[in-house]
Amino acid sequence: MKTAARAAEDGAAHGALLSEVLLPSLVWSAGKTSASVRYAAVTALATALSRRLLAPQHLLEAVEGAGGAGAAAGGGGGLLPLLNSVLDEDWYADMRLAGCYVAQKLLESAGPLLSDASRRALYPELHKRLDDAHNAVRCAACRALAAFVVAAGPAYCDTNSGYLVAGVAIHMDDGDPAVQEAACAVLLAAAATKPAVTAAEVAKVRDRFRSKHYCDRVLAAARAAQEAAQAADGP
Repeated sequence: MKTAARAAEDGAAHGALLSEVLLPSLVWSAGKTSASVRYAAVTALATALSRRLLAPQHLLEAVEGAGGAGAAAGGGGGLLPLLNSVLDEDWYADMRLAGCYVAQKLLESAGPLLSDASRRALYPELHKRLDDAHNAVRCAACRALAAFVVAAGPAYCDTNSGYLVAGVAIHMDDGDPAVQEAACAVLLAAAATKPAVTAAEVAKVRDRFRSKHYCDRVLAAARAAQEAAQAADGP
């Protein structure tokens, strides 16, 4: 069993790995060699996140600290602008796929702690990946968006929730069943946290869809969530 001191040492080492090794290696520069370095770094980051080696506070510092969310607009070296660059990578579809996985695990670990500014910085990049040329990336983006919805929770504003639902809903009528199912999973998560908003947006498009059963699943989940909330509130 690890002692508290050993656990603290490991945590500090993992935090240093993130800030001093992985993040600098994610900085974009031209050329295939640099792209290979970035891919190695994002793969290592994905592995660290999947094994829960990076504590939420270290992830939060990388996102919200100096050069974090505030640097997104200015192209700084914080985690989010670097992750967004990976999500927009031209060289390798596998880079974008790994970036979606990193976003998913980041949101699952530290998502509830993120500021609205950080959410606004990450969401548009994940949404763009829904139109990726590779369906595996599109499905991975959906998994990250589902994690986004769960992390944001019921308190997330109705306006932004509506934009998210509307942006994902169209993909439930995609030609690829895997993409349809992945998009539906996002909206099932949204139906649990924002049932009224989700139902309103999905109802707008249902009649235009060929695959109406996906819409019906989401609408049923939204109704169930609303009924459960009403029952919890009592008579």
